[in-house]
Amino acid sequence: MTRNNLIMATAPSLLGATTLGAFALKKGELDKKDTFRTVVKRTTQGTIASLALMKANSYYTKENSLFKALATVGAAAAGIYAIEVLDKKACEKELCEKEEEQKDEL
Repeated sequence: MTRNNLIMATAPSLLGATTLGAFALKKGELDKKDTFRTVVKRTTQGTIASLALMKANSYYTKENSLFKALATVGAAAAGIYAIEVLDKKACEKELCEKEEEQKDEL
């Protein structure tokens, strides 16, 4: 993988995630902090997926290795899922901290 591949994978992911984040922010569905976190998460997930598909295509076409291609896609799916789980745990932790702060104020 080259730097160009990374840029080709990140640019559309960043564009899409930023657009969705801007619409959510404009509608008032998310605040600035949540919008930033969502944009970073979606960009990272999109980049992982794009790079994995590029590499899987390379394995399948150049080396004629279906197993390597499927393993690459599987590893990418696991990475995307891991990011989702980490984000969910971070949100739960933030909610717990906010609830504790509210209890302390009472």
